[in-house]
Amino acid sequence: MPLVPSQVALNIRNSAVFPPFDPQWVRLTEAIGLGVVTWASANPVNLYLVGAAAGTLGAGTVQGKLIVPPEPGVVIGAFMSAGIVGVRASEMATAISLGVSMSFTQSGMYMGPVAGASAGVDVSKVVSANAPTLIGQIQGMLSASMILGIGSVKLATACGNGIAANLMLGTGTGPVVPLAPGPLPGAGTSPTSMVV
Repeated sequence: MPLVPSQVALNIRNSAVFPPFDPQWVRLTEAIGLGVVTWASANPVNLYLVGAAAGTLGAGTVQGKLIVPPEPGVVIGAFMSAGIVGVRASEMATAISLGVSMSFTQSGMYMGPVAGASAGVDVSKVVSANAPTLIGQIQGMLSASMILGIGSVKLATACGNGIAANLMLGTGTGPVVPLAPGPLPGAGTSPTSMVV
């Protein structure tokens, strides 16, 4: 199942300790959900994984499952570095970390080519999460949701940097499907170029 913006937003709201149905909070989480999913799936270089595959010699493709552990500390740190502090700030950052991580773990998939192995298993690691483009995407979605002003720029910066840092902890595993199988054992790399 692909990532869905409303799933990200709902997971963020459900992870919050304050009332989840405040209209401003709902608009904010929907904007974050739209920004994160659009960012992750629109451009292959925004969220990039590299892996190692083992199996039979040849070439194949991988379609694997993402696992992203939550790390509220990095999102709280991003909020603090953007100048957003206070009890509610840390609660909001924690909810964002938990909700985004939960969404990627529940529904995040990755796919790409495998060179050197045609049938077997792939283990990948997120090696790049492009924070500047995520900040821009979230800022655009905040503006579209009528969340405007200098505070929205700080909030987009905090969310973008924090979410990107949290996603860097992601890993994945999945089967390698043969395209050109061979008779011998083989191992290879899998530069993954698509997150869905």
